[in-house]
Amino acid sequence: MSSYPFSMLHLLSLLLLACAPETGEAELVGFVRTPDGAPVVGAAIWAQAPPTRSSGEATTPVTTVTGPDGGYTLHLPADGLQTYSVSVTVGGHDEPAARLTVHAGQHLTKHFAVRSTRVVDLRCLGFAEESCQEIAGVRCWVPDGGKAPTRQAPASVEGGHRSIECPAGADLVVEVAGQEVKLSASEDIARFDFTGLGGAVTGSIASDARSCLVSARRPFLGSFLGAWPDDTRYVRTPRGEPFRVDHLPAGTWVIKGTCVPAQTADITVEVGDTTVDLGVLALAGAEANE
Repeated sequence: MSSYPFSMLHLLSLLLLACAPETGEAELVGFVRTPDGAPVVGAAIWAQAPPTRSSGEATTPVTTVTGPDGGYTLHLPADGLQTYSVSVTVGGHDEPAARLTVHAGQHLTKHFAVRSTRVVDLRCLGFAEESCQEIAGVRCWVPDGGKAPTRQAPASVEGGHRSIECPAGADLVVEVAGQEVKLSASEDIARFDFTGLGGAVTGSIASDARSCLVSARRPFLGSFLGAWPDDTRYVRTPRGEPFRVDHLPAGTWVIKGTCVPAQTADITVEVGDTTVDLGVLALAGAEANE
């Protein structure tokens, strides 16, 4: 009996197995670093396949975070050839996504270079909508034990919240008005509590200006005696409306009103845990009556 039919059947089976899509996983590894080569710790890696053809529903993303050396590993399900969009999120920033096509059993390497800064949003409990806009003295730094903190300019104000640009990929210390909050490399919101500070100053400014800016600041004590941390508060007051500066730590404060181009004289006041009413503040100079 000829074995020819059996050989053809066997060959056909092998061809069908070879053409069948292979189901399994692909492994994606790599590092996330800043442009100068520093590892970024706690960066989120996202890999997502397109919506399924049958239902059109979005697929579940595969995620992980980078380790102390900035490295990551993703295991991507693959049914035949599978396309993924891979992106990195660092400190609230979404970096441009990369598009990869993988198959089961494949080992791929993909490195990412991300910006060296991240945006940290600030929340100040005790102020309206937890806004930190009324408070000066904002800075952040990496606690390396020897580097002095450097002041950072606020990056933006969105949705009533203030933010600051800080180094990416490292633990941070964020300071607002003398209060310090520690953040891990993956956190991007710093929360401060000013509710326990009960002192306040109220008053009004004798001016027809559309709006005036009231500042409350600590007095400068001189380089030999030291100085208060930058704890300045700012409040804008509309024409004729009284102002109120809340949550002042107990001590000496200097109050000044500015209605461009005129200003009030400096008023030094002792603040405790109550409200001090300064009454009506007069503008200094000829501009006061214009």
